[in-house]
Amino acid sequence: MKLTEANIGGIQILVPLYFADIDKEDANLNQFMEAFDIPTPMEDTALEAIKEFYIN
Repeated sequence: MKLTEANIGGIQILVPLYFADIDKEDANLNQFMEAFDIPTPMEDTALEAIKEFYIN
């Protein structure tokens, strides 16, 4: 699967919406991936977006 800018942008939009009311300790990559049916090849992109969300 090719990671396009649209796919990456979509994850960057979804992460703050999904994790807005979730404490860092309770953040779960797998639940996020399953909730939006995000394919496994995008796992690293999702993880980085989640890390960035909780840093900022």
